[in-house]
Order: sequence, then structure tokens, then C-alpha cells
Amino acid sequence: IQPGRDLMILSCNNDRPINRLLHPRPPEVDLHSREIGERAAEQLLWRIANPDAPFVTSAVRPTIVP
Repeated sequence: IQPGRDLMILSCNNDRPINRLLHPRPPEVDLHSREIGERAAEQLLWRIANPDAPFVTSAVRPTIVP
């Protein structure tokens, strides 16, 4: 099994300080942790102000960074 031929190696969470040391640098799956945290904080504040509102689901789509 040879990476790049038989399988692809991906890094997760767009961790640039670690991945910049790798050669060649693998593609990365960016989970958008900052956006998830911001949305969670906004939703928490909204829920505190609206405790009887219906349940809400929020999703952030990950992206591949070549």
C-alpha cells in the first residue's frame, strides 16, 4: 500500500501549525471549529432569551483544503 497511489491521507481540523511540518502537506478537512463555537454561543444566548421556543438544529459543513 502506497500513500497517494492506493490511499489518500487527510489531516483533520485544518491544524496548520502541525501540518506545515509535513512534506508533502496532506489535504485537510476543515471542521470550522471557530464558526461552530460562535454559533453555539449565539444559540445559547438565544435559548436563554427564548426558553419555550421549539428545538433548533444548526449544522456547519466541513470543507477540504487542498
